Amino acid sequence: MEPYERYRNGDEFGLYGMRGEGPRRSWEREDISAKEVVIGVEHGGVATAVPIARLEASEGLVETSLGDTDIIVVPTGNGASVFVHPGFEVKLDDGVLHGDRTTWDGVSGVAADGRQLDRLPARRLFAFAWQDAHGPNAFDIE
Repeated sequence: MEPYERYRNGDEFGLYGMRGEGPRRSWEREDISAKEVVIGVEHGGVATAVPIARLEASEGLVETSLGDTDIIVVPTGNGASVFVHPGFEVKLDDGVLHGDRTTWDGVSGVAADGRQLDRLPARRLFAFAWQDAHGPNAFDIE
């Protein structure tokens, strides 16, 4: 049994949901569930999180902005890589990132011709944990 399966399937979240410790928590949002998995990224004092479900629904990468910085979020298995938008059109086709007449590795951001996308640190976590750290407006749900 996967270690978090009982936790994911239960209604409770946080320490109470995981270990039965601490106070029960409530979640008032309807646009995203507390245990929705998101990819969170911070850059230049601004934070946003993109739900994994949005990546899956887009059938590829998500283009969005983080403050004044345009970014791309590329799915990579159970997570995602986040890069500063390179300034040219990019597309994901069968898991391969294409743009500027070459292919790019979606994990490392390295192109077949040796160029490198600017990668931003990102992490995979539950929506409630991201909201605890960054507030209710730090999501890109669309």
